[in-house]
Amino acid sequence: MQIEQCRSLGRQSMRISETEYGSEHSDFREQMLLHNRVEGILPFEIINENGLRIYEYSVMGMETLKSLCARRKLRAEELKNIFSELLKSVYHGHEFMLLEDDYVVTPETVYTDAGSRTEVAYYSGYGKPLREQLRALSEYMMDNIDYKDDDAVLMIYTFYMKTKEESCTIEDLMGIVNGPPREKEESPEAKPEEPLPLNRPVRPEERAAAMAENAAFREIKPEKESIPVSPAEIVKAAPRGLLVTSLLIPAAAVLILAVLMKTGVLTNSVTGRPDVTKTLLLSGTGLILCVAAERFIWMRFAAVVKESCRAAAEAEDEATLMLCSDGMARYPFSLVSDEYPAIAVGKTPYYVGKDPNTADYVLNKAGVSRYHMKIDKEGDRYTIADLGSTNGTYVNGKRLESYKPQAVRRGDEIRIAACTFYCN
Repeated sequence: MQIEQCRSLGRQSMRISETEYGSEHSDFREQMLLHNRVEGILPFEIINENGLRIYEYSVMGMETLKSLCARRKLRAEELKNIFSELLKSVYHGHEFMLLEDDYVVTPETVYTDAGSRTEVAYYSGYGKPLREQLRALSEYMMDNIDYKDDDAVLMIYTFYMKTKEESCTIEDLMGIVNGPPREKEESPEAKPEEPLPLNRPVRPEERAAAMAENAAFREIKPEKESIPVSPAEIVKAAPRGLLVTSLLIPAAAVLILAVLMKTGVLTNSVTGRPDVTKTLLLSGTGLILCVAAERFIWMRFAAVVKESCRAAAEAEDEATLMLCSDGMARYPFSLVSDEYPAIAVGKTPYYVGKDPNTADYVLNKAGVSRYHMKIDKEGDRYTIADLGSTNGTYVNGKRLESYKPQAVRRGDEIRIAACTFYCN
């Protein structure tokens, strides 16, 4: 298939033609589009030149997405309009029984009128999966957006990650593009009479409902698995006897191998030289046994260390837990939201992410990474750190540097990808 841009006096068009002569793929959808104007699809006519069947699309007064991106970087509003119109044309195409995989979605075949109107080519028999086309288009757009616009960055990365999912639908993508934009912070001088939303009080019944739904109160995983312990901490806590035993195991293996060599067990009886096959076989077996023994010892000790950390964390929780007047347990630090269950932090470090096997609070939303954010305590202050997530963690609209803790206080806005919470 060949794509050609044609310009002449008073006429602008795009041509798509087959590379093989006599190619035929006409169906009732093609005939319907020839005689009816469908919103969001470039109007076309079919011509024959030199035995080739050519689709000629009318693109008067419009430019390709590639041409637009060559002139300037796109901001969130333009990006939203382009993708919204594109997805809308595919969605409404179902009413005319158009096939999703016959839309030609590339930077050269998507046309826009200053971002306000977007139309795309439909080529009967094209047959390329739409999800793959949208993923390629969003990947192309990543290099052509204004990276100073946080909303544009968040939108395109969330869109791209969604297209990588096998279960992705047009409705899912439309939800990402047309979702509510992040509210801009208003200065207190502009509306002094209205309380800021981040300082709003949380009613007891709201807190009770949020706590009931909170992942921290559901049996997602055993509590002890949510306490990470690094290998360095395990080695530091190991007694001297365990370290000596760990060193003696490989030393004993080497000594046994040396004795066998000395006594002639590993020597070829005919040549009188060391038998390479016997030596390699015995060495490999010994190595496997040493690794298995070391792993068994350290895994058992690691379990003891984790259990000790869990008990210490529970003891700290009991010391800091207070009861509210309504009889509900109140945590020393929490994040509340109008859309999601509250994040109640009793012990630290506390992890937020999409993976139920690693996160203390599971936030299974678009754009949230498997291992997204960590809440910790330094002295009497609570800090938040982004764990190298794709779509970032924001405090009061400012994106955090990866793995760099940021102190927060009551009333701060915390945004995890596109999910907004407030420190309470």
